Amino acid sequence: MEQEAHDHDDREKLRRIYGFAEWCLSQPDQELWNPAAVAFYEHLFDESRLWSKVIPWLSRDVIKMVQELWQERLGKDGYQKLLKALAAQADETKEQNIFSTGEIERI
Repeated sequence: MEQEAHDHDDREKLRRIYGFAEWCLSQPDQELWNPAAVAFYEHLFDESRLWSKVIPWLSRDVIKMVQELWQERLGKDGYQKLLKALAAQADETKEQNIFSTGEIERI
């Protein structure tokens, strides 16, 4: 669903998807954060063509929480490429996610 929303630039759907995923990841209950981490975030960078579209939707907290999953999944070379992509778009990395709307804004 996330890839299709990116392909169609469906910002409303993307706000809901990323907002819900980050809300789940931030919950103390493992039944919520674990599936968000391994079923959603771990696979975000499987399609390298979408990296530049995905990164602006990630908050700094998300990146910190799941970067080890990306490192494991992508391997050394892939992870180094991801780090470069993250650094190149650092200004677009958000500081906070407003869960009620899924909108990600700077504070």
